[in-house]
Amino acid sequence: MAQTAFVHWPVVLGMFGLLWAAVAYLGIRTIAGPRTDRANLYAGGGALVAALIVGIVLAASHHPAEPPVGSAVVANGQSFSCAGVLKPVARVAHGYVDNVQTLPNGAPVTPGTAIDRTATLVLRGWASDAGVHHALAGVCLLVDGKALKQQLVSYGSPRSDVAQAFKDTTLLDTGYEIRMPAADVVRGRHRLEVVGVDGSGRASAIAPPLQVTFR
Repeated sequence: MAQTAFVHWPVVLGMFGLLWAAVAYLGIRTIAGPRTDRANLYAGGGALVAALIVGIVLAASHHPAEPPVGSAVVANGQSFSCAGVLKPVARVAHGYVDNVQTLPNGAPVTPGTAIDRTATLVLRGWASDAGVHHALAGVCLLVDGKALKQQLVSYGSPRSDVAQAFKDTTLLDTGYEIRMPAADVVRGRHRLEVVGVDGSGRASAIAPPLQVTFR
């Protein structure tokens, strides 16, 4: 996986400030000419003040780009799209929904919970093929039986606890995380359900549905 280049902005701004100081000093000294040592002192002081002002302005105007919602996904998971057509079947997957919560407050979501539509809904757990216990293609969150395309899914993160519990190393990379803006769901009562999806697009629920209210 390619790594994103990291820019250390304080160092960059500091180097820019020194460069600006040098340019300003030479400029002011050229204007002042070789008149007196005091003129050179004024030129140097003025250059440093100018560099300080420019550095403060640049630092104040710089705002690091915030990652979009859902970018902080389960470690080592792979993104999975739920935009395709799912084929419901009786039992193609099994697993568990470890926890459901809303961000940014981290409030747990339980049956009957009222979810604020300004929040982000987050679900985490594990899922695998029901037959041979290997990893699936991915998972999707269904709202009233339909997958919303806006959800961000990460599947395949390490779950050593699951592999140890079943004494099966093929269940290691079966962790998932799903994030969805609550604003994508209309107000009212809805049924949430996580389904596992295999390579052919067949899907089945991995846990009982959760009845909640979006307000």
